[in-house]
Amino acid sequence: MAGTTHTEPLVAAAEFPTIAHTGVAYLDSSATSQTPRVVLDAMARYYECSRASVHRGVYPLAAEATELYEAARERIASWLGWDAPSTIFTRNGTEALNLVAGTWGRANVGAGDRIVLTEMEHHSNLVPWWMLAREKGAILETREREIESLQRELTSLRARLARVESINDEVAQLRAAVFALTHGATSLVAADTIH
Repeated sequence: MAGTTHTEPLVAAAEFPTIAHTGVAYLDSSATSQTPRVVLDAMARYYECSRASVHRGVYPLAAEATELYEAARERIASWLGWDAPSTIFTRNGTEALNLVAGTWGRANVGAGDRIVLTEMEHHSNLVPWWMLAREKGAILETREREIESLQRELTSLRARLARVESINDEVAQLRAAVFALTHGATSLVAADTIH
């Protein structure tokens, strides 16, 4: 990345207590991410001062917990550039993908529709779409990840859903091409940006 120095990763690492404590180069964030100090501090404040059921009570502590939760949704939605009601918190990427397959998929995918995945999909992403295709009589297909090949395939298939990973610059270019190709069409693009 332009303008970076060899010391910037060390500064960022200091924000993550486990990394700062162990000095490891942690490369398993898609399975278990490390938590930065600012998040640990916010979690501690919640557990120590505001722990109550969100959206479940009218007593002051529940109201405070709900206000904190909704304020977090507003901040995240603003940062991402969309509205808070469209912002859903899940525990992890697998749960989020299962939620999309189980809700949007069940409502929008039918018999004969195509769900197109790239050949590099992780098993945890493949399974919910495979189950949905089986349940709905849809066609689950995997395609090469080269941009030109995938563009040809998506154009000819009229896919209902295209699913792409986002791991590196090459894949980011692929994802951008898929977004551009499906924009304005009946296809939805689900992008896994967890890596």
